[in-house]
Amino acid sequence: MGETGESSFAIRSLLILVSDWAGFLHALLRLERPDSWQRAAIVREWQPLRGTAHPFNHCDGFDRDR
Repeated sequence: MGETGESSFAIRSLLILVSDWAGFLHALLRLERPDSWQRAAIVREWQPLRGTAHPFNHCDGFDRDR
């Protein structure tokens, strides 16, 4: 596994997954009056996204406000 091998592929795949996930959550958060299912989706989507980002919170460039 090298920069152009399986690790690189996994990182690109994770980037796509997290970006899509964050985009969906962002769209839900922009709703002025979310329905109950949308509020539930916000909580459901936020927890795993937060858990995915948590191990990187000590890294330079980590944006807690984002």
